[in-house]
Amino acid sequence: MKSIKVIMVSALSVMTLAATAAPTAMAKISIASASGNGNDALILVESADCSADIETATGKDIVKIMNDANDYSINLYAVSNSTNLSAIGTNDLSNVALTFVSNKTETDYTMTFSNVIGTVKLYDAVANQEITLANAGTYPFTVAANSTIADRFVINYVPAVPGICFNYNILTLTKYAGAHVDVFADGAAAAAVSADVVGDAAFDVDLNAQAAGKYKVVVNVPGATKPEEYIIDVKPAVTVVP
Repeated sequence: MKSIKVIMVSALSVMTLAATAAPTAMAKISIASASGNGNDALILVESADCSADIETATGKDIVKIMNDANDYSINLYAVSNSTNLSAIGTNDLSNVALTFVSNKTETDYTMTFSNVIGTVKLYDAVANQEITLANAGTYPFTVAANSTIADRFVINYVPAVPGICFNYNILTLTKYAGAHVDVFADGAAAAAVSADVVGDAAFDVDLNAQAAGKYKVVVNVPGATKPEEYIIDVKPAVTVVP
């Protein structure tokens, strides 16, 4: 079964490369479980003659066929336009989300990189680190067994601009890695809620457990000379429009 999979992956590589002009960036990510019984691979191609659309008819994109042969089967695929792809051809690899499905018994896995052209980076939101892919390079990681991880790995991650949003009693900070947040009820000396922001991805502070009223949000950003302060209205009264 393993040899058949290798042949299939090689065929995908040839089809994808044949369907595109000289790529500006490319990589193959192979992944294996600790035992070596679970294997999969993903092809990433960035080229000027590809687009963000799904182009399966020309072979620039290949729809993912899920591995489910046994308890050791694993799956790694890119997600574009809500489509799961085992090979993706696009004009921009920025913020291409990856999904990994672990097998039923193992927690340790290793990615191995090959066919690397140009700059391709892998961002791990859990470790809050980004690595640049290189031929023969590896990236080990641990996940829970029998899990689908759709919010951890991103190719050529570009964080959103810094922003703070308060909606439905959830305070969301984006691109505020390392910041410390305190939320004070109106006039209170002690914070009702405190949190340390982890990573640049959207970070939520849930205020649903707090009483209704005005609150002051104080955000201490590393390196800033003074904190940012905001006033928010938790659980505001809603006026019913007839």
